[in-house]
Amino acid sequence: MTDSFDRTCAELRARGTVTLPGRPSTWTRVLTVLMTVLLVMVAGLVVAGIITLLVVSINGVAVHPVGFAVPLMLAGLGWLLLRAFRSHRAFATAQTLPVTLSPQGFTVRGIGPVPWHDVQPPAHHLVPSQHDSGYERRAAMALSPSGLRNVAALSREQRKLLGPVKRSIFARSDMNYIYVPDAEGLSTDETMQLFRTAHEMFTRGAAV
Repeated sequence: MTDSFDRTCAELRARGTVTLPGRPSTWTRVLTVLMTVLLVMVAGLVVAGIITLLVVSINGVAVHPVGFAVPLMLAGLGWLLLRAFRSHRAFATAQTLPVTLSPQGFTVRGIGPVPWHDVQPPAHHLVPSQHDSGYERRAAMALSPSGLRNVAALSREQRKLLGPVKRSIFARSDMNYIYVPDAEGLSTDETMQLFRTAHEMFTRGAAV
């Protein structure tokens, strides 16, 4: 473990609470770059298509109707990409919000405090993938029965910030885990250990 982890853990034990800046995950940062590049490319194609149509029209060349449809289709694609990018940017921004651990629970991505008895200690689980229909191994905290009830009361947007949401055959959004967040200065394993320490401290205190 690093010195940063040791200091953070010592602060948690001494003060009973600790707050760290959140950090976007590696995949979030990569996807931000990819979406930005794609948006620029589509915008460039739209502008190039419009300029081409104007030049051709000015020179008196007849333009087939399909020629006008292509820029419109690209503009529609750009609009859809822009909406997706805005949603992704909001998600990335939420990941930078403070990660707070306290006796009342933990707060991540602007949601909380989530009571400690609502989750099991963090571990690596196979959870529904955020990016396809498969599964991926992630650091996560399994929800307890009380956690399942409390999470079900959140909006779908809030649940998507907390963990993997998978739509069931009954058209309801099922969620059984909360991701261990990324925190500045700590690795994933260190953040997991910090959450384990807090979970043990505060659930043991509640039991007494």
